[in-house]
Amino acid sequence: MENNVSFFKFSLTSGLTVGALAVIVTLLERIDGLAGIVSIGRFILLIAMTMYFTRMYRDRYNGGYITGGRAFSMALVILVCVGVIAAIYTYIKASAIPADTYNEMIEIMKDTYEQNGINLTDENWNDVLSMIPYATALMTFIGHVVLGAMVGGIAAMKLRRENVNSEL
Repeated sequence: MENNVSFFKFSLTSGLTVGALAVIVTLLERIDGLAGIVSIGRFILLIAMTMYFTRMYRDRYNGGYITGGRAFSMALVILVCVGVIAAIYTYIKASAIPADTYNEMIEIMKDTYEQNGINLTDENWNDVLSMIPYATALMTFIGHVVLGAMVGGIAAMKLRRENVNSEL
């Protein structure tokens, strides 16, 4: 058992590992008919791997003990790292949307806006479309932070093991 592993370094390394795995799994969405299954699988992967790394830290590097707050923090840091990676991936993916898909999106949005009595100029539409990659990346990151808080709460409840012999 090694006790010289930094909590934050371990959390970041775990987050980068889970993030890389999540991107690889997400690439499977490109295969026709797998999008729904891949989304569910990715969600399960994020939760399972976060719990796995939190428990690994507790058992291997922290003497078999971890406080609820530390377990929560680790899960949150891991999923914030995953959120950064996912946001970058989402930004790149949204930036690479083909022009014909953008044109379809514009037509659908224009129809919806016009039905609600909102008329935008072409300049406004260009502004809206230029924000899409940023907005999708931001929402992806926020979603992972929220998931991190939820998984952190589960980790705090399930993995907490206090050292009653500690002098602290």
